[in-house]
Amino acid sequence: MRLTLPPIVIPVGVGLLAASAVPLHVWSGLTSSLLPCISVVGAAVFVRLARGLPFNNPDHFADRKEAKETADIIIKIARALERLIYIVLICMALLVLSAPLQKVIAERIISDSATNYIESVYSGILGLSVSFVFVRMLQIVRSDISLAKKQRDIVVGVIDRKNAKSFESALPPPESRNIAGQENFGRIIQ
Repeated sequence: MRLTLPPIVIPVGVGLLAASAVPLHVWSGLTSSLLPCISVVGAAVFVRLARGLPFNNPDHFADRKEAKETADIIIKIARALERLIYIVLICMALLVLSAPLQKVIAERIISDSATNYIESVYSGILGLSVSFVFVRMLQIVRSDISLAKKQRDIVVGVIDRKNAKSFESALPPPESRNIAGQENFGRIIQ
């Protein structure tokens, strides 16, 4: 998957918005809703990783290049999934730690401006990480769709090759294929 602007711009925008408008205690309230949601994303990543290469039979591929391209696509998607699972784990840890962090900040930091700054930075990081998980999830869905299209092309290619072989085997030998009037082919009529 190539890096594009939306997976960078959207999480940064959401992070800045969260830092300026979402108090840390709101994240503590959202944790019980967001954790299962993000856990489902993590579980989906593991299910997708278990799928592996769509074809194990090398006869499905037209040539070595097609087999290598398909394997390279699978490896690229697997690496993107690996990065996503790390982000999911970090995001879950940040969500779980939001309530204890709020207590520590309230007990240890005396200055209101420092408390507000730390809470807004943490809220921004939470907004960034949660939105990044969902943006990347959508990208991976798109990459799986492109993989499904590649699988379709391979399956159609296998069927086309089988049909071509059966058609060629059904034809009579080239020496017995006489066409009426073939002796006049290429002769000037007038």
